Amino acid sequence: MELVLTVKQPNTYFPTRIPRLWRSWSKVIVVSPHSDDAAFSIGGLLYGLSEHGIRIEVITCFSKSGYSQFSPPLTTDEATSLRKMEDERFQDVLGRQCQLSWLDQLDAPLRGYSPYEICGARAIPDHDSWLVGEIGCRVRERLEANCALLAPLALGRHIDHFIARQSVIPLVRDRSVSAFFYEELPYAAFRPACENQATADSLSSEIGGNLSLYELSGTGLGEIKRRAAKCYGSQKEAAMVGAFIDHCGERINERVWSVRWP
Repeated sequence: MELVLTVKQPNTYFPTRIPRLWRSWSKVIVVSPHSDDAAFSIGGLLYGLSEHGIRIEVITCFSKSGYSQFSPPLTTDEATSLRKMEDERFQDVLGRQCQLSWLDQLDAPLRGYSPYEICGARAIPDHDSWLVGEIGCRVRERLEANCALLAPLALGRHIDHFIARQSVIPLVRDRSVSAFFYEELPYAAFRPACENQATADSLSSEIGGNLSLYELSGTGLGEIKRRAAKCYGSQKEAAMVGAFIDHCGERINERVWSVRWP
C-alpha cells in the first residue's frame, strides 16, 4: 500500500513530506534491542524510506531469546528461531531494500535478570559493560558514506535498550553519521510526553549535542503499523501495540530525535 508520510520538523508549524536530506541517504542502520522494537516503534518511517529506495539494515542486538509469551512453551533455540522468522515477515513488509542482521547476544532474562531488574536501569552493571563495546564495534563495521543511524531512546530504561543506546554514543560523538534516537512502542504509549522529552533532554546533556524532535504521521501509517505488529504474533507487546493503534486510528504518530551540534 502507499504511505503518505508527513514529518513535522523542529521550529515549523506545518508538516512536510520526508525531508530532502533524508531522501538523500544511501542507507539507514537501525539498532533494534530485540526482534520487534524497530517494527513497533518506527515501522512507518522505515516503510516510507524504503519506498524512496533507501537501503535499510536492521541490527537486532539481543536476538537470542526464550521470550515468546503468546506461543506454546518453547526452548531458547526454538523461541529464537521463531522470533527471527517474525523478523523476516516484517522484512517482507518493507521489501527488498531491507536487510536483517542478528548479533545473537543473550537477552536480559537469559543473562540472569529477574522481571523486577529488567527496567529502571540507571547504570550498566560491570558484568554487562563489555556488551556496550561489542555492539558498538559491530554497528561501526556497517557504517558507510552518507548513511544514517537510528537507535532507541531507552524509555523506561529497559537494560537491553539502555545497553543498545549506550553502544552507539561513541559513534554519535564522532559526528561520523547522521544520528537519530527513536521513541519505543509500547513504552512511549504509557508514559506522559513530558517524561519522554525529559529522557531526550538527559541524553542531549550526556552526548553534548542538541536533540530536535521530528513527529511523523500520515495517511496509511496506522495500517502499516498494524501490519508490522501482526508479524510478531508470539509477543504480548504486539497485542499492546495493536490495541494502541486501534485506539488512536489515523492519529498515530512516530517520534524521533535528531542529533544536532552547537
